[in-house]
Amino acid sequence: MKYNFVGQKTVRNLLFSTPVIIILHSKNSIQMKGNTTHNNIRLWNVANLALFICAIFCLRYYIINTTDSLIICLIMNMTIVISIIGLIAYLVDGYIKNRPRIIPANKVVEVDSTLTETISQDNAELIRQSEEENRRRKEEQWAEIASYTKATFQKIFTPAQIDILLNNITELTGDENYIAVETSINRHLKSDDLLHFGWNVSKRLLSGTQKKLGVTTALFLKKSFPMTLSGYDIGNIPSKLRVENFKVLPLINPPKPLVPYVFPDTENLPVLS
Repeated sequence: MKYNFVGQKTVRNLLFSTPVIIILHSKNSIQMKGNTTHNNIRLWNVANLALFICAIFCLRYYIINTTDSLIICLIMNMTIVISIIGLIAYLVDGYIKNRPRIIPANKVVEVDSTLTETISQDNAELIRQSEEENRRRKEEQWAEIASYTKATFQKIFTPAQIDILLNNITELTGDENYIAVETSINRHLKSDDLLHFGWNVSKRLLSGTQKKLGVTTALFLKKSFPMTLSGYDIGNIPSKLRVENFKVLPLINPPKPLVPYVFPDTENLPVLS
């Protein structure tokens, strides 16, 4: 009876002390996670869990030899089984999380190909829309210039002369492929009229620096109207393109619309044919 009493007391002390051991073990394990310099924390935790299972095995062996209680033995066996299951689950979970995910090469190519195709289609559509918008704007711009030119000079030049003038405007690039529009001096036409007309047209068609615009416009005007502008050199025309003169054809800067000009004393004249 004394032996059984001492054995039961020893078992009772072990059962009470086991939770304390587990708590201290968990606390130390957490501290080691934060401070250890070991390169594999998961391996360290596996070692700790395995040590805990070994300790349970030792306790089980000692308890079986010191007591005949089936309940205590059952608890110890369940503790061991649960610990082993936890260890296995821990290892499997770590393996699944650390296993590299392999994506089939053909799937990657398919996704990239689809994405590239979508982007290419979007870009092609944007480019098409941009080109269509530029074409439409140029057509509207040219229609405005042609209408302005015809309505302004219909009582000054013949239709054939206006066609030459429009062709010269389409060649407004600084080349010397211009044809003279004038065949005689017209008393209703002044030099400032032509200078302002050249500015109104070239400002809408030409891009680049102000100097380039001025030189190109000067060459166009000098070649198209050599009689009215006989007193001007190509070199001094650019500085006179924008000189205000309210008694002649007005300057019209973009984006203001081009309004045809009626030359003084031509109101009652017929349109030339």
